[in-house]
Amino acid sequence: MKVFIGCLVGLLWATSAHAQQVYFPGSVWSSSGRMLTPTEPHNWSSTVHAEQGIAYRGAELYGVSEFWMDRHRFDWNRRNINGLGLRFTQTIKGGMVRAGLAYLADHRRLTDRTHTHGFTFLVEHYSGWGRERPYAPIPTGGR
Repeated sequence: MKVFIGCLVGLLWATSAHAQQVYFPGSVWSSSGRMLTPTEPHNWSSTVHAEQGIAYRGAELYGVSEFWMDRHRFDWNRRNINGLGLRFTQTIKGGMVRAGLAYLADHRRLTDRTHTHGFTFLVEHYSGWGRERPYAPIPTGGR
């Protein structure tokens, strides 16, 4: 915990000293669909995930929130996951690699209790293709 707080203080100090190099990465995504498991036939489940960070030279302090719900009102599908973390990102050709530590809490809304909480270690990788070349213009049919 002391290391985590020390990294946080160091990141905040670095960002205040070099404000022009600070950036604010964030993302949001959602997923919704019918469950195909035998234990939840005809159930519809939806998830919304959002995260926002403040970063400096690949070091990022970020907050994350995830909201789950379903049609059949199962406790495990009606929850919020919230947390705070520190991660480091390195760009690579065509993508990025990321590693970090976060503290997450899983709160179940139907029973109104925090089911689990604690630190989690993460490693993420993203790669894409076809972005190096410019895309051809869309033909319009005219000459």
